[in-house]
Amino acid sequence: MGRGATALASLDTSELERLCDEARALPFHDVEVVTKTGVVQNFRSCDTLPEDGALRSLMQAAEVVIDDQLHRKYQVIQTPLRFNEGVVQVYREAAISQKYSISPHRDHKECINVIAVFVLEGEASFCVCKERSGADPEVISSRPGDLILMRGYGFLGLPRPFHFVDNVKQGTRISFGLRHLMKREVMSNRR
Repeated sequence: MGRGATALASLDTSELERLCDEARALPFHDVEVVTKTGVVQNFRSCDTLPEDGALRSLMQAAEVVIDDQLHRKYQVIQTPLRFNEGVVQVYREAAISQKYSISPHRDHKECINVIAVFVLEGEASFCVCKERSGADPEVISSRPGDLILMRGYGFLGLPRPFHFVDNVKQGTRISFGLRHLMKREVMSNRR
């Protein structure tokens, strides 16, 4: 994870088809176009996953495999990985007046350990960069079936990478992002 993110091929065609069918049927909502921090967004999202569906199963399986490697085997994350947020996002082509489908940003500090993003459908550029301006971008592979792993807060004490999505081709790109949110973990431990 030289600049904070890497990708590897992870899903085969039959898995992608099943995941995409489920994802397309979700109740998406438009997100805020410009956030309070100035991040420009051009996508729809859904964080309500079927309890017994393919997306939830992928989330659980990914947690086990990634935790086994990064926490137990290599100890690059200090706390056990617990994906407690799964969000499907449908990115659209940026409008002519916009450069990005989501502009350079860093995931919040509540996103600890590692962020996992499965690319389910569509073509786009996923890039990491040095700062919010988008300077010196590095394209990370993001073909359908790829798993992008990105440093979260606390990953070896290294900074969270700035990243963005642009160049969405042929309409849309569907991704499934998994995060370990510390706030939700603390709240659920209080019950």
